[in-house]
Amino acid sequence: MKRECDAKFFEHGRQIAVSSEKLNYMSEWITQLDDRIWSVLSKKKSPRELTTVGVELLNISGGKECIDRNSEFFIHSIEKYSPELPYDVERRSLDVVLTNTNSSFFNVIKKFIYKSPEFVELEGQEVRISIFSIGFVMSLYLRDLYLEKYPNLCE
Repeated sequence: MKRECDAKFFEHGRQIAVSSEKLNYMSEWITQLDDRIWSVLSKKKSPRELTTVGVELLNISGGKECIDRNSEFFIHSIEKYSPELPYDVERRSLDVVLTNTNSSFFNVIKKFIYKSPEFVELEGQEVRISIFSIGFVMSLYLRDLYLEKYPNLCE
C-alpha cells in the first residue's frame, strides 16, 4: 500500500512540475504578445531592467509592496527550482509571480486592475493595465531581490 501511495505521490509531483513548466512558457508567450510590455516597461541591457515607466507601474499597482511583504515566500518559491543562472531566475520569477495571482496577497493589485482603465499614461507612455503587465514588472523586481541574495549566480 505504501509503495502504491508513494508512486501516486511521485506521479502527481511530476505532473505538477510539467504543468508549472508549461505555465512558465505560456506566461512568456503572453507577455510577448504585447510588445509594449517589453519596450515600455523594461529595456534589455543584460540584464533586462525596468524603465521609469516600469518602476512607476510597479509602485502604483502595489506590486512592489506585494513582493516586499512576501519576499520570503517568493524567494523560497524560486529556490525550489534551484536556478543555476540569472536567466533561470528571471524566467522562474515570472512563473512564480503569475502562478500566485490568486493568493490573497494579490488582492490590492487585483483591486487596482479592476478600478483602472485598460490603458493609463505613465511618463508620457500608454501602458496596458493587466495582471500580465504588472506581473512582468513584479518579476523583474523579484529577480533582482533573488540575485541580491545569491550574488554568486551572477559570476
